[in-house]
Parts: sequence; C-alpha cells; structure tokens
Amino acid sequence: MTRLFAHYHLAIARVFRDLLFRLAGILLFSMAVIGSGLPAAQADEGVKTEFAEAVLLSAVETTGDLDEVQLGLQVSLQPGWKIYWRSPGDAGLPTRLLLSEASPSELSLKMDYPIPDRFSLFGLDTYGYGDEVIFPVLLRGHQSGQPLSLQAQLDALVCSDICVPFAGPLSLNLPAGDIRPSVEAQTIARASALVPRMATGRDLHVSSAWFDAPATSLAVRLDGPDLGIDDIFVETEVNGLSFARPEPVGDGIYQIGISGAVDNLDLVGQTVRLTVRKGSQFSEQAIIISSASAHVSERPDLTLMIIFALLGGLILNIMPCVLPVLSLKLTSILSMATSHPRLIRLRLLTGAAGILTSFFVLTAGLVLLKLAGARIGWGIQFQNLYFLTAMVLLMGLFTLVLLDKLTLPTPQLATGRTTSHLSSDFMSGFLATLLATPCSAPLVGTAVSFALSGTLVELSLIVMMMGLGLAVPWLALALFPRLVLLMPKPGPWLSYVRPVLAAGLVLTMVWLLWLISVVSSALLAALLLAGLVLIWGIVSFAPGRFVWPSLAGIMVAAFVSSAWLNTPDLRIDEARTAQLWQPWSETRLAELRRQQRPVFVDVTADWCVTCKVNKQVVLDRVSVQQAFQAADVVLLQADWTRPDDAIADYLLKHGRFGIPFNILYLPDQPEPVIFSELLSTEKILSALEKLTS
Repeated sequence: MTRLFAHYHLAIARVFRDLLFRLAGILLFSMAVIGSGLPAAQADEGVKTEFAEAVLLSAVETTGDLDEVQLGLQVSLQPGWKIYWRSPGDAGLPTRLLLSEASPSELSLKMDYPIPDRFSLFGLDTYGYGDEVIFPVLLRGHQSGQPLSLQAQLDALVCSDICVPFAGPLSLNLPAGDIRPSVEAQTIARASALVPRMATGRDLHVSSAWFDAPATSLAVRLDGPDLGIDDIFVETEVNGLSFARPEPVGDGIYQIGISGAVDNLDLVGQTVRLTVRKGSQFSEQAIIISSASAHVSERPDLTLMIIFALLGGLILNIMPCVLPVLSLKLTSILSMATSHPRLIRLRLLTGAAGILTSFFVLTAGLVLLKLAGARIGWGIQFQNLYFLTAMVLLMGLFTLVLLDKLTLPTPQLATGRTTSHLSSDFMSGFLATLLATPCSAPLVGTAVSFALSGTLVELSLIVMMMGLGLAVPWLALALFPRLVLLMPKPGPWLSYVRPVLAAGLVLTMVWLLWLISVVSSALLAALLLAGLVLIWGIVSFAPGRFVWPSLAGIMVAAFVSSAWLNTPDLRIDEARTAQLWQPWSETRLAELRRQQRPVFVDVTADWCVTCKVNKQVVLDRVSVQQAFQAADVVLLQADWTRPDDAIADYLLKHGRFGIPFNILYLPDQPEPVIFSELLSTEKILSALEKLTS
C-alpha cells in the first residue's frame, strides 16, 4: 500500500513538473513574441565605432495621428572624446543629421542643440559635448496615421587627441496605431529643456554689444547686477574668428577677446548670436553690434522707465488703438450724468479697477510666458483666434446691453440698478485694456522693451504703471466727480445717441471679424457673424416687436457673408502693394545691405490700428512715396498679423517687443534710423534728405 502511494505521488509530481515546463515554455515564447515588437520603436540601425555610438530615439512608440514626430539623436562617447556643437569654435565640424536621398520629399528634420561646454586645448577653444548628449530632432511632414520608416545620415566629427570622422546611416521604424509615449519620452524632453531659446533665461538678457577695434574685442553688457556668468558663445557669419572666454570688467560688462583673421576687422553693424550660460540657466539672443563710441553706457534708470510707463499709458487714451473702445467710454460717462457725486465717484473707481485688473491679468500672463520660455510681445494676443472670438462675443454682449436688449446678471444678494451699473463699468474698463493694447505708442515702446527684457519685478512694475496711466482719466474724474455733472443730462436725445454709440461697437466687431478672416478664414468670420445676428434675433424677438428688424438683420448678414466669402481679400489691392512694397525676410534685407541699397522696413499687422494710421497718413502719401523713389529706397514690409518667429527675432534684435516699428538703413552707415511709433511726414523726409543730398 505504501509503495502504491509512493508511485502515485511520483506520478503526480511528474505531471506537475511537465505542466511547469510547458507553462515556462509558453511564457518564454510570449515574451519573445512581445519583445520582438519592441525594436519597432527603437533604432533599427545606428552608427558605432570604438570611440562613439549614435542611435535614433523616439518619444512615441506608435505614430498615431501625428504629422510631427519628436525624435532624439543619442550620442554616447568614450571617456576623453567629444562631439561638436552647431558652431564648433576654433576647430571641428558641426554635428548634422540629414535625411537620406531616398526619403520622401515632404519630410524634413529640425535638429536642436543643447547648451554646449567649452573645451580649451593648445590655445584653441572648441564648443561641444562629452560623455553623452541627446540632440532633440523634430520630424515634420509625416503622413498622419501611417507607419514611419526613417532613413537618415549622420555627419559629424569626434575628437580626443586626434579627430576621426563619425558618420553613417541611421534608421528608425515606428508602427501605426494609437499614440503612446515611449520610455525615452522623458529623456528627450529633458534634452529639449537644455536647448537655449531666444530671449529666455531669467536675468540673462544682453542689452547691448559693441566692437572695440583698438582692443580687438567684443564687449557685451548684460542687464541686472553682476551675475557671474560662466560663458558666452558667439556666432557670427564672419569666418576665421576665434572668441575667447568672457572676462568681467564691471557694471555687467564682459570683454571677449577676438583672434584669428582680425586684419581690417570691423564687426559694427553685424548681427551676432550670443548664447549666455550661467549654471543651469542659459539664454540665446541675436543682437546688432554697435561701435564703442555709440553704445549705451548704462541701462535706463528704473525710475525713469516707470515715469515713461505712466505717461505712455496716459497717451494710450488718445492713440488710434483706443478708437474701438471709445463707445464704451462715452456710454459709461453719459450714463453717470444724473447720478449723485458719490455714486459717480464709485462708478469711476470701479471702471479704473477694471482697467487695473485687466493689466494685472496681462502682467500675470506675460510673467508665466516668460518663465515658460515662450516668445512674448506687446499685442500678440491679437494673433490668437480664441482671443479674437471672445472679444467679438463680448462686444456683441455690450452692444445688446447698450441698447437695453439685455441686462448683465448680478449676484442674488445684490439688488438695485447700482450694482448693474458697477458690473458694466468694471467690464468696460476691463475690455478697454484688452482692446487698447494691440499697438505701441510714444514712450510705451521704450517702457515695454525695458520691461520685457528685464527682470520679472521690472516687468510687473512697468506694465502695472502703464495700466495706472491708462486709468488716470477715470481716477481724475473720480477726484472731481462734479465735472461729470457738466455732461448733458439724459433725455429724449439719448435715444438717438445710443444707436450711434452702438454703431461704434458694431464697427469694432466688424474690425475683429476682419482680423479673424485674416488670422483664420473668411468662412469662420462669416459663420460667427451669422451666429451673432441669430443671437440678436433671439434676444430682440417679442410678439409684435423687432420681428422685421431681426429678419432684415439676418438677410443683411447673409448678403454680407456671401459677399465676404466671394471677396479674394479685404485688404488693399495686392497688385498695387507688390509695386510699392516687397515682402520682408532676413535674407532679402541682408542681400540689399550687401548691395549698399537704402532700405526702409515697416513691421505691421492687420490688428495694429496705429500701423494702419501710419500707412494712410504718412507712408502712402504721394510726397513720401516720391521721396522714397527719388532716393531709390527699397521698401520691405514685415506682416506680423500671424505669429512669425523670424519677425519676432528681428524686433528683438532692435530691443522691441511691439509694433509699429519702422527703420531706415542707410548705405555706409552702421547705425540705422529708428522712427517713433507715430510716424510723421517731416521725420521721414528729413531722414531721406541725407540720401538725396
């Protein structure tokens, strides 16, 4: 019996063992099958030598619906070896990644370079990376929903005591499917965070740079206190130059020695790209080099800039930019004419609070964008479709309120008409800011440039002081509320004035809809217009009242929409514009300057009212155009209606963050003529006289 039990036990053990082996085999087979799919999101082919190894990484395992795919070029180096930056320095070659000739023509690669290190050997300075580096690479033009098969070519040089070419084919295959991040996504994201961007890096802004010919050096001034920076990397189109490590000379100025092909060297008027590094902070900036005698010795005083901001905000009240909000201001003031002085003061202070609150929101947005490393500028919100749409809806709301077709909702605890007035006054002030800031103004441009290029504290102070300046008329009337009582008292005449003021708001909506047609499409603007008219009809509808006006409004909207959709362009005649103005580009400008041609550049946008006024009142005048032709001036126009990094960089070179911006380049003169935000015929003609004489 015992032997039988032992035999039975052994049989069970064998069965259990066989089952375990089978399960293990199934598990290993499954892992092999699953593992065989993993390389699809990894590099199929890399470049490997005894000194370095390069592979392509992907931030996603599958392509999903992406038409742009974030990749990374990972280079691992043996100890003592290095690979080069986009500008290698005194020796070496830039690291490049190119698409193979067999790649589809619609594909393109954009390779970014993390902040480099400086290597000094035998008196030569080179810029690059040791140990390991990941270059973020953005693949554009991929067909959405399709698998990706990328074939690329690495072209680089790795060096230690000797240098050897480091080149070869790289490939990467990604399957189609629902998008999901890869294990390398965070690694590539960290590498992207190490890429210097234009005008980023807190307190690392270069305010000026000048060429000291006798000392054969470049002087660079940074804003703020002595920061103790680690390095400044200089890139220029002039070949054969070597730039030494910067040496501090005090007052935020750093001296950079220049060697190499320095005979008859003159960098004045040249545009250089400066990459500043301080520990884990870095900033990249393009700037035009001035002469040593012409450079600004000191950064403008903060107190002076605060005064400029206050006066600039006050000037904004009479700038063409505020024309769209004139109806809001007049409506608010007229509605106070019969109120008690105390109530008038309260309503005026509420309007001022709306202005200051709007500027506070604007300041917070600019601070967040600056901390995030985004490009910032004055009036760039008018490049945003969502902002324009919101403004159209808000202006439509105020039009209905003005015509007593709608009452703004108030909290349940608030009763009486006073609270409704205060809500309207606050929103009027709030909207006045948002609609009054697409353009710059005298003193505003200087103050804004100082603020956006300075510290976060300076940015906040300057922008809020500008808001205080815009609110000064409201505050002044609040101090003397009886001045409002001098306004005409409400009466039957007001029923005629209200439609006029409402027409002003409607014209503002038309202007905003036109901007939407430019930024997005005329179809979207027409649909939005039809929706506004439909809302108007619903709000206005009552038995026996406003039926015909509503129907008439819908018919007019349908007519206008169809006409709008059939109009190729609502702007000025393109053929005439092409005869007078050429499209701006850095390449075109550099080419004309090499030819010693006088060039006038107008940076404008369809949302910039002051730009339009300058064009109609000054630039399009016959006398000015004749003067341009007599002086053989080439006219270049940069259209900033939509976001454009090249135009933003160009403005940044000249210390500007907003428009209008007009500049005249004269042959044989390194310093161009920069005009005020409000152009005058006399100033233009006076500058052109230097050419004709």
